Amino acid sequence: MKILIFAGAGTSIELGVPAMVGMAQEFLAHCRQWDVEPSLVEELMEDKLDIEYLIENLDKICDAKSSLKAIASIEEELEKVSTIRSEVEWFVQHMAERVSGSDANLMWGSVLSTSIKHDFTFVTTNYDRAIELAANSQGIRLHDGFEPFGTNEITRWQGFSQASEHSKLIKLHGSTDWYSEQQSADPLKLRHPMPLFGKGTLNLANGACLGSALILPSREKLLTKPPYLRLSQAFLNAGDECEAAMFIGSSLRDSHILDAVKTIASSRPVYVVNPGLEIPETHNVRYIDETASQFLMSTLPSAFAQADPIAILDAVSAKKSANGKSIIELVSCACDGQETRSRRCDAIDRLDQLSIQLGSHLIGQLLGDQDSVVSRYSLGLAAISPNRQQLIEAAEQSPHIKDSLFTDELSLLKELP
Repeated sequence: MKILIFAGAGTSIELGVPAMVGMAQEFLAHCRQWDVEPSLVEELMEDKLDIEYLIENLDKICDAKSSLKAIASIEEELEKVSTIRSEVEWFVQHMAERVSGSDANLMWGSVLSTSIKHDFTFVTTNYDRAIELAANSQGIRLHDGFEPFGTNEITRWQGFSQASEHSKLIKLHGSTDWYSEQQSADPLKLRHPMPLFGKGTLNLANGACLGSALILPSREKLLTKPPYLRLSQAFLNAGDECEAAMFIGSSLRDSHILDAVKTIASSRPVYVVNPGLEIPETHNVRYIDETASQFLMSTLPSAFAQADPIAILDAVSAKKSANGKSIIELVSCACDGQETRSRRCDAIDRLDQLSIQLGSHLIGQLLGDQDSVVSRYSLGLAAISPNRQQLIEAAEQSPHIKDSLFTDELSLLKELP
């Protein structure tokens, strides 16, 4: 089954990357701490506390800089604006690199683990590398348009092949590990990326000089630079070819994304996953009132585990009774061997009470946990999983199979209808 999965800002927010307001607040605090023109930052943000609004204002002023320099009295102020713009560009990249590999795997691992059965195309406007980190943890290769690294530190853009056997990853606004070669403007990717500051560049041993390739908010005009036209076309092609699409954690404020939703929904199932969001004039769109974490870690992998995933997703959409809260902290606590037994078991209990059907690989991880009590508590999650029989077989291989309390709970699980 060909599936398009679009990841919006909501998926990053649950992984610790601040939303526009949160990022603006943190940037203002950063400017105060390091004395980077905090008064001017406040003035340019006005009362909106929105990093995108700030970048838009900075770009408008910087784009007019050559004309405004004729007014000698404001030249010093223009330099201050350039300083802030350099700082905010570095700051956005820095925020996107906050995502940890373990949390990324919790969020995306269950969906990625089903990629051997389905043809996925992941599309995102996020800069972070959460999907890539999760795929790497799962030993899954994603085709993102760049050549594989092999033993190299740097790799070049090669485009998307229709014949590729790997799931695709289309990053519409770039990634924190993407750069642009200064002379040729060719897109490159580094194995060990670092945020660039302002006009700062990276000089490689082979003589290449690299600048940032990110499309920050308000800089859509840069979408004409390589490889962004190719990425946009790949997104449209994926929309034309998919059998169903999910838009997760997106407000659909971007007109291009909203147009894609409407176009795909005219002939195929489209699910918009964002608590409380409904967009007028989007016919045939199914809304799922869940957070990104609940959908990606529970609902979607549970649907893929059954014979007719579309019917399952339609049923979820019809209920409109989700808890509307992130579950990633609960799952993270349950899986964290450094947490206390009490906190881990409480987290598993809470997931059970919410009827969260976690992906099989997460429940399997808990069943094999070194702590026998944690492993025993996780049998409750296995009881409500659509893969119950598979998980019972995994539990029979648990290191705690000789523990009488564990085997008693497992026997009860086997007796359930």
